[in-house]
Amino acid sequence: MESLTLAIAAVGVAVVAVGRPVYGLIAYLSILLLYPDYLRVSLGTVDISACRIVVCALVVRCLAETQLTSRFQWKLLDKLVFVSALVNAATLAMTTPFEPWLENRFGFVMDTLVVYVAVRLVVVDRQAFETILKALGVLVVAMAAHAVFEMFTGKSLYMGLGQYCPWAPNKGMEFQTRFGLNRAMGPSGETIMFGLTFACLAPLLWILRHTPGWRGRGFLFAAAACVGVAATVSSGPYMALLVVAGCLALERMKSLVRPAIVIAIVGCLAIELGSNRHFYYVLGDFTMDPESAWYRARLIDVAISKIPEYWKYGYGFGDPGWGPLIDGRSRSDGVNDYVVQAVLHGIFGLAVYLGVLAAALHGVVRKYRETRSQWTRSAVWALACAMIGMMTAFWSVSLFGQTISVFYVLLGMHGALAAATRTVTAARPAWVPTTNSYAARSVSAPA
Repeated sequence: MESLTLAIAAVGVAVVAVGRPVYGLIAYLSILLLYPDYLRVSLGTVDISACRIVVCALVVRCLAETQLTSRFQWKLLDKLVFVSALVNAATLAMTTPFEPWLENRFGFVMDTLVVYVAVRLVVVDRQAFETILKALGVLVVAMAAHAVFEMFTGKSLYMGLGQYCPWAPNKGMEFQTRFGLNRAMGPSGETIMFGLTFACLAPLLWILRHTPGWRGRGFLFAAAACVGVAATVSSGPYMALLVVAGCLALERMKSLVRPAIVIAIVGCLAIELGSNRHFYYVLGDFTMDPESAWYRARLIDVAISKIPEYWKYGYGFGDPGWGPLIDGRSRSDGVNDYVVQAVLHGIFGLAVYLGVLAAALHGVVRKYRETRSQWTRSAVWALACAMIGMMTAFWSVSLFGQTISVFYVLLGMHGALAAATRTVTAARPAWVPTTNSYAARSVSAPA
């Protein structure tokens, strides 16, 4: 399979070399979403995926174009993403021998930081943003169709490829079932990660309803993403999609946003004060697998009680040994992304990670308040909905595999839209095309 991986990477690099940067990013996204990340090329002790090769080539191409680099504007989110990478590397260096540390950070940076930089450099205007969304829509329809095929037949085009995975030869080899349905796994070989990918992309595709000539297809693409989530029959993606749908509905009822936030906070506090259980135990009762939800809640309890042991720089990649304290199992299962961040990098690493998430939301909220463009407001709202949905799912899911890169694509979209420049004049009280403006194709009529 190494030859196939190299061939696919070569095609992606060729698109990056001869096409516009936006098409290079589309080539990367196509490989990311359709080709198993675990099919890699071994270079000594390092395994390189086709995605990593293509995204590195794309960043080099973008950095070589002064037209793109001159339009880049540093924002708080950009700085925090870089700081997060540095803090994570520093804390892991305290718990991990140099060689495995170097191998891990080399791959992780290509899957996260490099992906973020690529999106920030490429997505510089509305046209690029919409072109990427259109491509994502086509990819999501293909992925959703395959997910439905998996759910009803228990077969997959990727079945058997797991034997070539260096660290898990049984990946994607056997379907899990729930309610008599096969839980779709897709190219990632992971049900929950596959579902989260759909849930993350659904609100972005919803933006296309404001694109002339694409309104119907925008609805179709978003619906296909919802079908993809449904085919995974997984509580985490279902939760993310439910939160996304609720947040999108509030776009037409903005006066309810603050009351909804207040109700959510007061509800959690009421459960804490009036119940003999923490609020996250009660929320677990509404999932499809209460036993699994109980484990996730118990994981939070143990993580809090053990803070004195790992607050400085975490445990590193080793098992913290919490299994016997949670439910008696021999190993710990990190099914909470916030807990995993703390366990890997300590409290400081978790704090920077939370800062990245907060900066992403702050940037688009600020852009929403600044702009008068209906398209930009809708795009900002959808991006915020996607982020809030993912942040909610993180309470019961830890990111890994291809979905980490999907999430950093989402972060890059946040940074790109927040970096757009607005110029207002008395003659035209609307968006005006300036350096790095999202007003292209929508400046003629004020929103």
